[in-house]
Amino acid sequence: MYVKKGVKLHVVIILLILFIVISTVAINWTVSMNAHKKSITEDHLDGNFNYAKKLTSSTDYQLDYMQKNMIAIGNVAGNTTLQQEDLDNFYRANKDQFNVIFIVDTDGKVEIMSPELVKYGQGTLITKGTLLNSDMIQQALADKKPEISEPYRGTSGQLLTLISAPIFDQETKSYEGLIGGAIDMDRANVLKGILGTHEYDDQSYVYVVDSEGRIIYHPNADRIGDDVSSNEIVTQVLLENEGTMISKNLAGEEFFAGYAYVESTGWGIVVQTPTSIVAKMQKTLFWRMVVISIPFLILILLISGVVISLITRPLNKLAHYSENSLKKEKEYVDGNYLHIESPIYEVRQLYVQVLEYLKVLNKEVRIDGLTQLNNRKTFDLALESYVKEGFLFSMIMIDIDYFKEINDTSGHIVGDQV
Repeated sequence: MYVKKGVKLHVVIILLILFIVISTVAINWTVSMNAHKKSITEDHLDGNFNYAKKLTSSTDYQLDYMQKNMIAIGNVAGNTTLQQEDLDNFYRANKDQFNVIFIVDTDGKVEIMSPELVKYGQGTLITKGTLLNSDMIQQALADKKPEISEPYRGTSGQLLTLISAPIFDQETKSYEGLIGGAIDMDRANVLKGILGTHEYDDQSYVYVVDSEGRIIYHPNADRIGDDVSSNEIVTQVLLENEGTMISKNLAGEEFFAGYAYVESTGWGIVVQTPTSIVAKMQKTLFWRMVVISIPFLILILLISGVVISLITRPLNKLAHYSENSLKKEKEYVDGNYLHIESPIYEVRQLYVQVLEYLKVLNKEVRIDGLTQLNNRKTFDLALESYVKEGFLFSMIMIDIDYFKEINDTSGHIVGDQV
């Protein structure tokens, strides 16, 4: 009878171990990658928010300091008439904060300024006697109090932020105009120094919007002046909220963003990092895990191979012996050449039982069950061996006459007894 051969045991065990190892590694890597992604996300959100808060505090502090300087100079101007040299000295002491300092009368005409002449590109020349009639200047003159303006386009066409203080004659208390310090948002200034030196290798950057949602600072100067009030982060800032979110900008790029509100000006500071940084960091982590894991995986597979060999080699030997026994009947009944050593309990027991079974089978195959004499099969094997070896031998055949009649008349049981 033909029996279809199956998959060998050592192959099954190897495949099982490979499945377990690969599954375990895949699960561990998946869990690690997800945990790493969550950690990166939380770190960037928290880091960006904390940094936005820090920049907010620094900006608030700096603007408050600059405004106090303007108030102090305004008080001096109310006590005495400032000369050009006096204002130049004030400017030199504060030029890291202001691009220009000027005093105007109640109509907005420049009485004195430092530097004495200012011209930006093809813009209007501004010097002593120039009438500054921008809305921000006129509003500051009308309010007669210290102010920090919204960024605006000045007479020169530049984007400016005005920090001003009124000038009152200390004797008559009459209003004489104001002293103003202009911060050119398009040029190097103290605010750019605070906001513009904190870009990272991970592509994080800072931008600032005014109270109307227009960009007043951005690493890309071309973005200054853009209206981004529809951006979901800017919307939150304009509501005077602070926090973090994963959001998309108007170009559809996704970012980890932290945002904070500058109370003194109504500005919003946003620090954001592209979420694409996660993929790069996870790719780095993945290959690091691969490099670290491979030696351990190789070691595990080698140890598994040794254990598999200890288990399957003796079993394979038994199976091979059984298979050959079906093909060669002589070997089937001879277990003397079969010798197996194994530390595995089940294998040792199976080996012992096979040997015992062979002894029983040898007896059943070669010995007649009734007479306990060698049977026809033993006779044939012996005869075959003698012929093969070339031995001289004689054969005697003995028969009992008419014994069939006993079986037929009295039955086989009686025949067996006879």
